[in-house]
Amino acid sequence: MSNYPALLPLNKIVPGNNPRKHFDEKFHEELVESIKSQGVCQSLLLRPHPLIEGKFEIVAGERRWRAAIAAHNDEYEVPVLIREMSDAEAANAALTENVIRADMNPAEEAEAAARLLAENANDRDETARRLGWSRSMLDRRLALMNAADDVRQALVSNKITLGHAEILAAAEKKKQSGILVNLLASPQMPSVSQLKEMLSTVARSLDSACFDKTDCATCPQNSNLQASMFTESIAAGNCTGPDCFKAKTEAKLEEIRLSLVDSWPRVEILRPGTNFTTIKLQVEGPSGVGAEQAQACQQCKNFGAGIGGVPGKEGRVFESFCFDTPCNTRMVAKNLKAQNPQEAPATSETKPATDKAASKTTKAATSKAVTTSASITNAVNEFRKKVWRKALQAEIAQTSERSLSMLVALALNNKASKINSAFVKDCTTQSLTNAGIAIEGLTSFETVLQTIGSAKRETLAEIVLRLAPAAALDMEIHDVQVALRNYQVDLTKHFVVNAEYLDLLTKVEIQAVATEIGLDKAHDEKKFKSLFSEKKDELIKKLLDVQNFSFAVVPKAIHYDTPEKA
Repeated sequence: MSNYPALLPLNKIVPGNNPRKHFDEKFHEELVESIKSQGVCQSLLLRPHPLIEGKFEIVAGERRWRAAIAAHNDEYEVPVLIREMSDAEAANAALTENVIRADMNPAEEAEAAARLLAENANDRDETARRLGWSRSMLDRRLALMNAADDVRQALVSNKITLGHAEILAAAEKKKQSGILVNLLASPQMPSVSQLKEMLSTVARSLDSACFDKTDCATCPQNSNLQASMFTESIAAGNCTGPDCFKAKTEAKLEEIRLSLVDSWPRVEILRPGTNFTTIKLQVEGPSGVGAEQAQACQQCKNFGAGIGGVPGKEGRVFESFCFDTPCNTRMVAKNLKAQNPQEAPATSETKPATDKAASKTTKAATSKAVTTSASITNAVNEFRKKVWRKALQAEIAQTSERSLSMLVALALNNKASKINSAFVKDCTTQSLTNAGIAIEGLTSFETVLQTIGSAKRETLAEIVLRLAPAAALDMEIHDVQVALRNYQVDLTKHFVVNAEYLDLLTKVEIQAVATEIGLDKAHDEKKFKSLFSEKKDELIKKLLDVQNFSFAVVPKAIHYDTPEKA
């Protein structure tokens, strides 16, 4: 464990990603005076800066740091607690500290929770657990991320309550500001329940609805009714039945999602807050991962399409998105380093890669990043485990020396119990029967030992050859990989790209695999592209229907040297 100082000068400390955005000026002045007279009484929580050598990043305690600078010079030493932390751990610690201290407003909690959600690959249950919140509490805070900036500012400045903000956040962003102006100008601020009732009758515009509105034309809940407060902020033609509107919207979103599951490894409905968890996959430029990594990303379980699920954007499909923000950040930094080893990595917080003005990177530069990373789906993972075990069984069975080496290695590592006992009995019985040795009545250890002892050397050798491959059935998969590497097994002797494998993949994954192994070049370019408009089963059939192409080729996702642990 590193030995860090208990005191540190202020000029060695830099702000981090503080979940707090609003700093109360009066509290700041009071804290400055307190530090002038008593010093900093509570330690700042820091971590070594991930990018700047010799600097430490604030995880918790920025207000104390700001006040200390104002009270003293930048060489003033303050008590610190320094810990090694990842970006996710730092974000979690910062948010937890501020939540516990109860000095964050709900808007700040919402932003911080969204960042932590991104670090947890959009896992809401895990994010709620880390925060010590209920799932409903997390969902309510994330819903605030759909609030317009002026609505969130009104919440921070206490011009409206949390309840008002939550209701406004459920409306389309472009309508929220107009409603807020009228709300604040009202002689008497409506209660939360009153606002909810008024907004529920006019907030859902049929023009923006993603579902079929044929039945809505004659529906009694289709009304041009306008509440006076919303005269200028809400257009005519709204649904006054929010439950029906919501049900139809959710049904349509699910319909769209199901239509995409054959095409993309991951399909998500993007709710408020998840805009922080979706990053457009870029090949080139400052937010690019490089050509080879991009190909691996297309076979990753966290690559896919998002469906708009926030008011005003319901039903819109966003393609080629990465849902694992931390991984994308690492791959971008890795690619930048490969292009220019002297270039410092980008900031730890990756922005959605949408900059059209980004400079282009040459293929020669991007090709330097040859070690790729991807998290495969459970289906592919289970499939390749079977391939590995089958290959190892075949290789072990080739020679008695290899069989004996496997058995000895298992015994010396206390792993002999991994040999399937039922299989051992079956193969031993078969060998003895083939040798003309009666097996009836072998009910005790003594009789078995005597019978085996009378067997010929060739029979025992045959049993050994059968025994060792049995180990591959139940060995830990990591040990299977080790054995395959040790024996330098050529998987092309045991695996071919076929319909069974391709059927486990989505269309995007199939296209990536086809490109990786050169199968795309076996087809006419136009014909190859057109194949992906077919249904998946027909696509696979036509894709494999080529002459003079060897399918005995192993995609990286199947090879036993893949970086991702099985």
